[in-house]
Amino acid sequence: VTKEIIYGIQVIKMYKWEGYFSNLVSACRRLEIRSTRLSSYVKGMCTSFHLFVQRTSVFVTILVFVLLGNDITAAKAFQLVSFYTILRNTVVYFLPKAIHVIMESVIPLGRLSEFLRCDEIQNDSPAPSDGSGDAIILRNVFVQKASANLLSDMSATIGRNRLVVIVGPVGCGKTNLAHAILNEMSLSSGSLT
Repeated sequence: VTKEIIYGIQVIKMYKWEGYFSNLVSACRRLEIRSTRLSSYVKGMCTSFHLFVQRTSVFVTILVFVLLGNDITAAKAFQLVSFYTILRNTVVYFLPKAIHVIMESVIPLGRLSEFLRCDEIQNDSPAPSDGSGDAIILRNVFVQKASANLLSDMSATIGRNRLVVIVGPVGCGKTNLAHAILNEMSLSSGSLT
């Protein structure tokens, strides 16, 4: 959010939206700090488990084994300690790391799932030609969204196998033009071939 605000700072300043976006960044930052703090607590607990889990587990297991009337020998105790040493890395290191990775992947997977569930965009553009002539022709293109003109009377001809750079100040419609060319935005009027 902060990066996007920095990129659009001119527009924010122009419309005097500093207060709103300041509150938005503060709220996002509080959520980030809360999740970072929770993650740090979990990592701290896992690190502290490393110090006493194996010894405590061995002690409790031997105690229960003896209380059930069994005899403990050095060979049995050695085997038990060996098993818990092998399991320690899995339980103390890999299990918490797996939980951490799963929790961090929930948000990106949700975004990806949301994107994949979006409706398909109907492509009304004609099939590609044989390779001669112009690649993109815009004639009197208007794009409106919520009664705001995003592109007004845009005309351009872009030749095939040409590198074209679109430059301009923030908010002038570069992204909207790219969306229109890619048929990701429907035209109010005009033609695009």
